[in-house]
Amino acid sequence: MAEDFTPFLIGGALAAAAIGIGAAVVLAQPPPPPPPPGGIGTGLSLAITPNPAPVNQPVAVTGRLIRVDTSVGLPSQTILIETSTDQLVWLQVTSALTGNDGSYGAQLTFTAPGTYYIRARFAGA
Repeated sequence: MAEDFTPFLIGGALAAAAIGIGAAVVLAQPPPPPPPPGGIGTGLSLAITPNPAPVNQPVAVTGRLIRVDTSVGLPSQTILIETSTDQLVWLQVTSALTGNDGSYGAQLTFTAPGTYYIRARFAGA
């Protein structure tokens, strides 16, 4: 069964996308849940370019971490970048630190054709 990709998690955040190495894949994402009482929600975006991508060519993974109540970026936070080929087993491949405006970026290279799922995670502060 495929994992439900929820782009916003309270106390943390998750964003997911898929990249086709030789084929493009689009994933639909449901709306974020409301923040819990007294909690501050965070939002994490994720963009992959190019998609599809050639084998052995760098793929840019970029996005932004924000407070959902103010849309202000969260600086100096660690974002974990993970990949999967089946959406069941995920491997952390790198991490990125958010800049002053909450933006982050990393590069990945895939060495074989196929569909790869990429997700970014923020565990919360």
